Amino acid sequence: MKLSSFSKCLPAFLFCFVLFFTDAHASTIVPKPVSITRQNTSFILKSTTPINLQDASDLMQQNGNYLAEQLLSYYNLSLTVEQNKKPQKDAINIALDSDLRTDEYILDVSQKSIRLVAGSDRGVFYGIQTLLQVIPSTYLSKTSADNLVVEGVKINDYPRFGYRGAMLDVCRHFFSVEEVKRFIDILALHKINTFHWHLTEDQGWRIEIKKYPKLTEIGSVRAQTLVNHYNDKVHLYDGEPYGGYYTQEQIKDVVAYAQKRFITIIPEIDMPGHVTAALAAYPQLACKANETFKVGEKWGVFKDVLCIGKESSFEFVENVLLEVMDLFPSKYIHIGGDECPTERWKKCPDCQKLMAAKGLNGESRLQNYFTGQVEAFLQEHGREIIGWDEILEGGISQTATIMSWRGTKGGIKAAQKGNNVIMTPGTHCYFDKYQSLKKNSEPLAIGGYIPVSKVYDFDPLAGLNEQEGQNVLGLQANLWTEYIKDFDHLQYMLLPRLAALAEVGWSSDTEDYDDFLIRLENLTKIYKAQDYNYARHIFTDIKGKFVDADSLTIVGKAMPTSKLYHRVDGEKYMDMPAPVKSLYTNSAGIAIAFQTNSSVISAKWEVQKNQVYPNIPRIGSMGLDLYIKKNGKWQFAGAGIPEDKYSEKYIVTDMDTSTKECLLYLPTYDEIVSLKIGVDEAAYILPAASPFVGKYVIYGSSITQGASASRAGMAYPARMSRATGLNFINLGLSGNGKMEKPVIDMLADIECDAFIMDCIANPSAEQIRERAPYAIRHLREKHPNTPIIFIQSVVREKGYFNAKVEVWNRQQNEAIAEVVKNLQNENIPYLYLIEEDDFLGTDHEGTVDGVHPNDLGFDRLINAVQPKIQAILELHKDL
Repeated sequence: MKLSSFSKCLPAFLFCFVLFFTDAHASTIVPKPVSITRQNTSFILKSTTPINLQDASDLMQQNGNYLAEQLLSYYNLSLTVEQNKKPQKDAINIALDSDLRTDEYILDVSQKSIRLVAGSDRGVFYGIQTLLQVIPSTYLSKTSADNLVVEGVKINDYPRFGYRGAMLDVCRHFFSVEEVKRFIDILALHKINTFHWHLTEDQGWRIEIKKYPKLTEIGSVRAQTLVNHYNDKVHLYDGEPYGGYYTQEQIKDVVAYAQKRFITIIPEIDMPGHVTAALAAYPQLACKANETFKVGEKWGVFKDVLCIGKESSFEFVENVLLEVMDLFPSKYIHIGGDECPTERWKKCPDCQKLMAAKGLNGESRLQNYFTGQVEAFLQEHGREIIGWDEILEGGISQTATIMSWRGTKGGIKAAQKGNNVIMTPGTHCYFDKYQSLKKNSEPLAIGGYIPVSKVYDFDPLAGLNEQEGQNVLGLQANLWTEYIKDFDHLQYMLLPRLAALAEVGWSSDTEDYDDFLIRLENLTKIYKAQDYNYARHIFTDIKGKFVDADSLTIVGKAMPTSKLYHRVDGEKYMDMPAPVKSLYTNSAGIAIAFQTNSSVISAKWEVQKNQVYPNIPRIGSMGLDLYIKKNGKWQFAGAGIPEDKYSEKYIVTDMDTSTKECLLYLPTYDEIVSLKIGVDEAAYILPAASPFVGKYVIYGSSITQGASASRAGMAYPARMSRATGLNFINLGLSGNGKMEKPVIDMLADIECDAFIMDCIANPSAEQIRERAPYAIRHLREKHPNTPIIFIQSVVREKGYFNAKVEVWNRQQNEAIAEVVKNLQNENIPYLYLIEEDDFLGTDHEGTVDGVHPNDLGFDRLINAVQPKIQAILELHKDL
């Protein structure tokens, strides 16, 4: 799939593109037809236009009536249905053509008529769905309509796969008959031809079985329901009974409703696992004697399963399936077979006895034996089984069909053995997963992340050769409903991802995702007209072309690291004190350098901790900070204000399209997990050469790190770099940078042009006298000619009003002055001391808390320190 840049275009441009194609042909149809030819004509659809059926069969009449109903629903256009063997002028003529494939249709819109011919009544139905999209969406209205101009087009179309399915779990949460019918209408709109109805589970039995009335009397109602996430440490329940089931008459009604839309319903009766609701009704079916069970109140996998060692279990299964087969005429019956623990079978005398009698080696073989027995029973009644890919374990017959959900490996294995396969991997087809990374603003979901683009990227035949691929019947979307409590939420999770899956299942050409998005926008107009609730992320998310930040230039790293956005290598220095290690893995001081001619710059980024610290602005600790060079000077351009652990933000907009040098600073007190930088679709974004020269490592405190700066780029090492063009590396380690020996050993491994030791604010005077001599001697030993510059501790504002703090600062500064003087006297060369001189001032305005500088304090600090550092570096250069 080509995820080309147009997918991120601004909605206004996308809208204009749709209008350019007059809203009436390839740009409007999902799934994409096999071929489409525009004709320089149009047909006027009037209230007097008849729907003419050229075949008198009941199914043709059914299709004609359906089209009339949909035209009334979509466009408030009321047409009559007639029967004439010959095509009529100024009519919608529908006919069958045995020369076409079964599901193939041809739709021809000309000035004289609309002609729809197909290889079968089902093909006619698919053509009707296309016709409803060919009519311009501007006519979608609840008001009376007439004289609809339908532009000329000829479409030849047929599906890629014969199985295009969607599964709905009605057990975790129940949906009414009318909601299920509406679900079927949504499937029909997308040319989905199979509805997999998941009817039994641990949390509820939803189908009436007359031979076993307790299945619905007891098994359909649970006492309460988990209301928070299953993975939460403490589980919370609502304390309210929850239930519901379908009578057999209701099921017959739903089956008939689906048949009129050429949708086959495949029922799933899960076995031998996921049967807690059945055990609650009939506990004798379990391995444990005299055990009582309750319908499941939370999600997950339950240990208690059907006892395969009892003949009564097989009798129960067969009796249930007999009634199921009477209700569902489908070729396939789904028996589940997934997530079946064997713990109870291992301890069950009946199961072990059966294993011995049948020579079964291991409990997985016991499930295989059970599956074989059920399959034989169904085949005796003219049906076939489908099971989840777990039924592969222990071996299966050649006639079993596999639904591959744990990735595609099971499906590939089965297809290579010659079994029929339906691909429905959790990586692409599980629509209960999040469709946005902004999870805190989304309804609670099971987890994961499957956006529309990932669904569209799915290739059901990947990993198979042409012959093996013939065993893949198709694909399926799955909607498990642990966290989907109502139909409004269900639609939101289904749409528009179902449109992407429908196109993968129908169309052979799914290379152009951008083209799909254009057509999808038109389809969403039908969603709106039909009051379908759908997720709008692909239209509201930030648009543009995005590149991974690691493909650009990373500035500010102290050394090469195993993780891209770490300043030093955390995996290398394992003996580092834990508080220090947790700080130097922050992304503080790192920036991304790039060039672009874009009018906008945006970002999508995720941080590791998402933790708010006292006295540290959220934007500084987790946000992004952008600077652009103008007229030779770096200027603040915009900030990426964090929303949560994951954020998407425009940083700057409305710029000119000249080439710009950019620096994007990463968070001060968090670690970047992922970062993508976005620009206009038509713009370029390229790595830039580092704007700074040399390498001057500043090892220090929270002041160095920029803890209290308003934004990451306001930390004083970053500000000095932009002001001087020198590459100052920020190794501020907050209150834990106390010249510990492992830290000094790490510093000694860094090749640089100067060590600037701004760490005196952290250690006590005693620690300075103990540790500073080792630091100086060790750095000098490893780097004989590299200057070592100590900066005395800032006399913080609090020091002027708190005698204890003032004494502490004075003792620190006296200690480092003493150490430096002593070692200078020992003729250790290139050792310098910058003495504190009212760096922050004494006017209450230079700090946020009496300890850490604010932006004004950093101004004062830089004004005092930067010239002295530069003077020392110049002096050293001369030496």
